[in-house]
Amino acid sequence: AGASLAEGIEIRLADDGEVWIRGDALFSAYVGAPTSAVGGDDWWPTGDIAREEAGALRIVGRRSDLLPGADAPRAPFEAERMLVASPYVADAFLAMDSAGGIVARVLLDQDPVVKFAQQRSIPFTHFRSLCAAPGVRALVEELVAQVNAAIPSLRIERFSLIERPLGLGDPEVTPTLMLRRRLLQEVDHSGRADSTVTDPS
Repeated sequence: AGASLAEGIEIRLADDGEVWIRGDALFSAYVGAPTSAVGGDDWWPTGDIAREEAGALRIVGRRSDLLPGADAPRAPFEAERMLVASPYVADAFLAMDSAGGIVARVLLDQDPVVKFAQQRSIPFTHFRSLCAAPGVRALVEELVAQVNAAIPSLRIERFSLIERPLGLGDPEVTPTLMLRRRLLQEVDHSGRADSTVTDPS
C-alpha cells in the first residue's frame, strides 16, 4: 500500500526500489507523448531509486543507472558511495563494459591526491601525469579492492581515471557537480588502458 505524502499524493516503492507516486495533482502525460506517463493503478514511476531508512525514504540513485544482471538489475549506488567516501575521490560511478564487466570511472580530488604524491615523492608535472603515476593508480586500485571485499556480489573488474579536473561549466558535470555518466562511460580520453583490479587473497 502507498504511504501518504503532502497534498494528497501517495508514494510507494516498487519491487526494484523505484519510487512510485499517484494523486490528483499529478500530470497525466508528457506534452506530445502518444501515451500516458501513468502506469498501472494510476501509479507514476519517477525513475528514482530509494531506500527506507528510519521510516523515511532516501533517494540513492536513478533507475536508469542500475546495472544489468543475470536475474535482476544490480544497484551500484552503495559501491559508488564507498568510493566517494575516500578523501582522494571527488566522484565516481560504475558502468558495464562491452564484455559485461563492471568498470569504475573515478575522478580524483586534486588537492588531497597532490599531497599524497608529494608525501611519497611521487613525481608528476600536471593533473594528467598525476593520474598516470603508478603510485596513484595503486592507491585507487586499493580503494576499489576494499569496495570489492565489502560488496563481493558487485565486483569491479577495472577502473579508469578521468584525467583532467572537472568543475562548473564543464559539460561532463551537472550544475550540482555530479558526473554525467552518459558522457563519461568510455575509457580515458587519452586512450590509456584501464587498470585491472587485483583483489587481495
